[in-house]
Amino acid sequence: MRQFKKILLGIDLNHFSEEAMVFAADTAEMRGSSLVVLYAHRSYIPIVNVSLPKGTIQKDEEEYKSELTELCKKHIGDKVAWEAVVIEGRPVYQTILRAAEKLESDLIIVGEHDRHELDEILLGSNTEKIVRYAKCSVFVLRKT
Repeated sequence: MRQFKKILLGIDLNHFSEEAMVFAADTAEMRGSSLVVLYAHRSYIPIVNVSLPKGTIQKDEEEYKSELTELCKKHIGDKVAWEAVVIEGRPVYQTILRAAEKLESDLIIVGEHDRHELDEILLGSNTEKIVRYAKCSVFVLRKT
């Protein structure tokens, strides 16, 4: 049986999937793996010459980290060793891929999102790019 020492679950707090979190926790438990739950967010306004007050990004990260930690406590509990990680960065797929490499993840789990027409036409989905460019295995949990 293939060994996955560290599993990375990429989630979107705006479209949270309890199913994906429970699946990742169950997979980590069955495989004896640790689990990193990652949320990549954007704390800047993509407009030229707009600056945010000092500390805004850190404050957002603390709020996101608190929300993510509560979700992990609720849906993972002490089933497996887990860590909640919040990273500021875009595009999402690159942020997840960089984190997977830095954390030396053996498996990335991502959930399927609803498709957004403009994003699909211009950029392609983050999930598709994660599958294409990841240096480790990727599992995509489809919506039921």
